[in-house]
Amino acid sequence: MNAIPVPYSTADAMAWVCELAPAAWAAGGAEFALDLGDGLAIGSLGVRREDRGDGVVGVVGYWVTPLARGRGLASQALCLAAPWAAAHLGLDRQELVHDLANVASCRTAIAAGFQADSVVTGGARYRDGTPRDIERHTWTADRARSRS
Repeated sequence: MNAIPVPYSTADAMAWVCELAPAAWAAGGAEFALDLGDGLAIGSLGVRREDRGDGVVGVVGYWVTPLARGRGLASQALCLAAPWAAAHLGLDRQELVHDLANVASCRTAIAAGFQADSVVTGGARYRDGTPRDIERHTWTADRARSRS
């Protein structure tokens, strides 16, 4: 799991726009900047392909600026991106993980139709190397169709 740089500099943003996002698209995934229609980025959502041996899974990641949090924007973006990635990238199964203590990300995932799947004790590490527990959520095109 790639960590978002802290602090996030202009150079980091330029690298995302000029290198990381195009590389994601070239590898069969997608990266989107989120905005409110005014061109000012308030977040990002990405889906990357991961071959697990028993099939390809879409791994979803997102972030929203602190000023834009609490409005349901990330869950709205996930609601749009998940079926789009299934239809256009062939990613009928998608997963996202969040820090177990991040209740807001859990609510975001569930609101977008990603079901809590499992908790992995020590499944990731903080930047200082300390283990942290994560929760995995999954979305499938079949389950989304059955909810409609």
